[in-house]
Amino acid sequence: MNVEVPAAVERLLTADVAEEIAATFGDQTVYPQRVVVDSPAAPSLELPHSARRFPGWPGPVLVLSDENQGVCSWGVSLGVDSGKVLVGGDLLDAGEGEAGQAPSPMRHRLRTSSPPAAGIICA
Repeated sequence: MNVEVPAAVERLLTADVAEEIAATFGDQTVYPQRVVVDSPAAPSLELPHSARRFPGWPGPVLVLSDENQGVCSWGVSLGVDSGKVLVGGDLLDAGEGEAGQAPSPMRHRLRTSSPPAAGIICA
């Protein structure tokens, strides 16, 4: 798959920076060591059944890291909303407010961060 990594991500998230963040928070880095894209058409998790790291997000997401217990993942949206930082996982009780753009069955899974200006969206 040919992936165009957002310029800011490519410039700022070097291997050294990714490892420092992972060491600080106990996460498992994905990018820049590997380029993994999670999308509705091609879920990124290979479990007994395919699953998405960012359920409810309508487009592709570049996976940056996975939380140490596998509860959530960090990523950056690609495509139309390119560059938005996303937190994905089965975060049914996470976040404040409701994102009106999620499809009905997934609406409970797509949450916006507080404050919205922070640019982080829970997917």
